Amino acid sequence: MAKAKIKDKLFYRHITKRGKGYQLRKDDEHYGWYDNLPDALFDRDRLEQCDWDMSVFVELPEIPNPYEHMRLPPFEHKKEYITHLPERWRVQKHINGKLCYFGTYDSFEEAEKRRDELVMNGWL
Repeated sequence: MAKAKIKDKLFYRHITKRGKGYQLRKDDEHYGWYDNLPDALFDRDRLEQCDWDMSVFVELPEIPNPYEHMRLPPFEHKKEYITHLPERWRVQKHINGKLCYFGTYDSFEEAEKRRDELVMNGWL
C-alpha cells in the first residue's frame, strides 16, 4: 500500500467531515457527499482539473482512483475551528484554555481559507 504524499498541509482542501461521511464544497457550492475519503479526494482532484465545471466533470473518462490503494494521512480538518453562525462563519480556536476568535466571514470558504492560512503559518 503506497503512502499518500503530502505537498502541503492542505491535502484535504475542500473536504469537510459530515456525519459518517465527507462533503465536497467550494465557493458555497456542494459537489457531493462521500462515505469514504478516497472517493472524495479523487472527485475533488478531477473537479479541480476541470475548474469545477460540472458539465466537463461528467464527461471525464473513467480512470482508476489512485487514492484507493494509498495509506492516507489522518483527516485533520477540525470542525471546531470553524463555527456556523446565522448567515456567517467564524474561525476560532482554544489557546491556553481561552477561546480566541480569528475573524467572521460571509461564506464557509472564506473562513476555511483563513483557517488554512493560519494552519500554513503554524497555528495548529
